[in-house]
Formats: sequence, C-alpha cells, structure tokens
Amino acid sequence: MFNALCVSPLPGSRLQGAYQFSFPRVELRGCRSFRLNIYRNGRVVVSLASSENPYPLNAEGLPELLVDLGHIDCYLGLNLPKGFAAPEVATWMINFWQLGQDSLFELEGESFNVTTSEAFGSLQRVYLKEFKQDSRKALRVERDVKPLKTIAQIIDEVIA
Repeated sequence: MFNALCVSPLPGSRLQGAYQFSFPRVELRGCRSFRLNIYRNGRVVVSLASSENPYPLNAEGLPELLVDLGHIDCYLGLNLPKGFAAPEVATWMINFWQLGQDSLFELEGESFNVTTSEAFGSLQRVYLKEFKQDSRKALRVERDVKPLKTIAQIIDEVIA
C-alpha cells in the first residue's frame, strides 16, 4: 500500500520522511477528529482525538465510539489506494488510549497538573482541563492504558 501511495499519492496526503504518509485531520461530530497515517511496513494507524468530548467507556459511550469508528472505516474505504481494503472494524487493535473522567462541577483558578507513573510506563494525571468550545474548566483524572486488544474484545469487556 505504501508503494502505491508513493506512485499515486491521494489528495491531501503527504510523504513525511521515507516511512510515513500522513493525511490531514478529519473532523467528526461532537468536537472529535481523527488523523490517518500509513507506514512503509503496511501498518495503518488511526489517531482518534476526543479530548474536548471524551467517550465514556460504558454502555452509553460505546455506541458513540462505534459510530465514529464506522465513519473512519468509510473514510478508509474511500481514501485507500485501489485494491486495498481496511479490515473489519471489530478486528482493529487498540494499542493505546487515555481513559479519563471529568468532574461534574466547574472549577476556577490557575491550571495545575499532577502526573504519577507506575511500572511499565503507565501514567496517571490529574489536571484542570479547559475546554476550548465554551472556556469552562473541570477537574480531569486521566490514565494512559495500553490494552493491546481488538475492538471486539473491548466491546465484550464493556458489556460483560
């Protein structure tokens, strides 16, 4: 796929160095977006940004995530080189995500950030998140997670 992009780049894509094609950020609904990178080894990486409107990792948030993954799958179908297809969404691997929750109340004052780390590089953060859309501030507790699981495995865990 990478070589096909080198011969016939897709609109908006650009070669970064010798190993990566990057696509422009694509806006999704609800202050979310994603970016697509395709690497020389054939790996396709989708980075989904939802800091302004995080997905709750529960039965209510799961449908929102799946709808957005469906939009990304459609984007891939329309933008991958001819002859290449994305695998089924359920088989996509989640390598990294940040799980977080915002306070239900607004806070005022200067920003702060406390970060702690555990073995194997896991990080937890507590910070004052300022939302760009409406300038409100809330306390956010966030944890870096490397699940290395497929979407199907994550769905099974959430609904179990």
